[in-house]
Amino acid sequence: MDVIEWDVDNPQVKKLIEAAQVLHWGTMSIGLALGLRSGIKAMGALGLQRKQADRVKVRGSYCFAQGVEVITGCSMLRDKMEFEHRAKDETELHLWGQGKHLRVKPYGRDFQDGEQVMELEEEEIFERIEMLDP
Repeated sequence: MDVIEWDVDNPQVKKLIEAAQVLHWGTMSIGLALGLRSGIKAMGALGLQRKQADRVKVRGSYCFAQGVEVITGCSMLRDKMEFEHRAKDETELHLWGQGKHLRVKPYGRDFQDGEQVMELEEEEIFERIEMLDP
């Protein structure tokens, strides 16, 4: 398995983002973009490669969950994703891997569009990124 540097400008990550966009009817919604960025942040913070996460808990939109699934490789079909549909101000990702638990919470504010989310700096997207007890 190739080692992935979790950065939106990395060609390997760009391929995953493009694949997500194709599966999302050729569009980049705000929810999908937040899911992609949250997954990228979480995987990088825990030093995991795709499909190395033990499990994820996703609270947010279906599009947010789709973005997380593409990046982490965790899906409901493989029983590695727990999903709760929530309002945008309650959106968050919990990721477990290598004996660690990370919470990523995007801001619940209105973003212009998905492309904006993909271009913003992390501090403009995430309200909180924190390690929790496993």
